Amino acid sequence: ALSPVTLLNDVQNSIPPVDYVDGRNRCYLRLISALTKNDEWCKRLTRDGHVGWCISSSLYDTVLASFMVLDKVFLAEILLRIDPSGKDISPKPAQEKRWMLVNSAWTHCRYFNKERIEALPALVAVTRQNLPDFTRAELADLASAVHEALQSLKDRRGWLGRINVLLIDAALPIVQELYDELSPYVEHPSASQHNNES
Repeated sequence: ALSPVTLLNDVQNSIPPVDYVDGRNRCYLRLISALTKNDEWCKRLTRDGHVGWCISSSLYDTVLASFMVLDKVFLAEILLRIDPSGKDISPKPAQEKRWMLVNSAWTHCRYFNKERIEALPALVAVTRQNLPDFTRAELADLASAVHEALQSLKDRRGWLGRINVLLIDAALPIVQELYDELSPYVEHPSASQHNNES
């Protein structure tokens, strides 16, 4: 049976290896993210305390600090489905949590490995779902992070193995499309200088 309480106690009562905790979190978040797509399951998860665990500061802080991009994607998806208005989750509003998770995921994507390349389609999808909730300043910051990830992806293509090159070739168009959507929010230095002088 799923048990967020057991999960929390296990982590508090022992000090397992970091990769073990990250792997367990990912399996749990992947499952909860899939189940919250169904309204009936979402009600059950809320009743049994899983939604409360997913929005807890303890899990959020762990995932935010993690290098695992997919963990951030799954938790952002969960927050979006259980509280789309962003008003009901405390102590931090859900919108702020989603922004921090999405932006952190893109920041980590500047340093690619196979796991992060494979996570890009899901990350692009959850980013697009959250765009209407982000402020203009947040969109500008996000555009910069996506641009850095895009350039890193292009730079790494030339010296990765064949399998990773195929993954990059599949990911590049969707990341480029997302950046194209966000690029209008990037403030160009010349425009900023002109505004300051006027």
